[in-house]
Amino acid sequence: MAKCPACGYRLRIWNVFAECPKCGVNIPNYNWHERLEEDARIAEEKFDQLYRSLAALKYAMAGTPLRIARLPVSVAPYAAFFLPLVNVAYHLPYRETQETYGIIGLVKAALHLGLDGIRTLLSDGPLSGEAALLAAAAGLTFLGAATLPVGFLFLATNFRHLKSRGLFFTSLFAALCVSGAAVSFGLFFNRLGATTVNALDGSAAFGLYACAALFLLSAAVNLMVAKSKIDPAKLEPKKKKPPAADKPEGG
Repeated sequence: MAKCPACGYRLRIWNVFAECPKCGVNIPNYNWHERLEEDARIAEEKFDQLYRSLAALKYAMAGTPLRIARLPVSVAPYAAFFLPLVNVAYHLPYRETQETYGIIGLVKAALHLGLDGIRTLLSDGPLSGEAALLAAAAGLTFLGAATLPVGFLFLATNFRHLKSRGLFFTSLFAALCVSGAAVSFGLFFNRLGATTVNALDGSAAFGLYACAALFLLSAAVNLMVAKSKIDPAKLEPKKKKPPAADKPEGG
């Protein structure tokens, strides 16, 4: 049950009028000016928090030249995934072809093979070891590409922690994945060439090496950003100057 804010009388369900049946005070309008001031104070605090968050986000994204450079440097490795990542030469009867695969081509090949086909290659046949290397190479490539949404999600949710090294570790992890993919592709083609199956050969293409180099560059830039000094003044929201008072006439 509610109580009257003035006298503390416990209101009953049949007390439907605005006035308290005991003291007669108008309950909805009781102490309205103080409640209005309290609501204004709370709203001002909320807006101040919003402005501080926007100022921190702006500083995290573009507060210094190094932070401005971080954005294109962090995105560049993912553009390299669309370069040739794998070179494959097919040696078939009456047909010699050479193909290059970027990230889209690898995804299409994986979807075309399907989970059942991948499972069969890994578990059966004399080339199961080579198939495991191929699967590892493709998986590491996809894992490196998957760090893009992780990095942007981390930046969007963790921007207040300006000394955080999360993006550095994300880029370093992606560089290790892509480097591992290049090694796995090389081992796959080397082991395949040592077998009696000579239907294809190939190598890791320059796109993988470009991805690894750009990820390492991104890791270095993000580490420098995490170690850079912070200007506290830029984290404060800009306050509007009060309007100048009118000069008295004849002064």
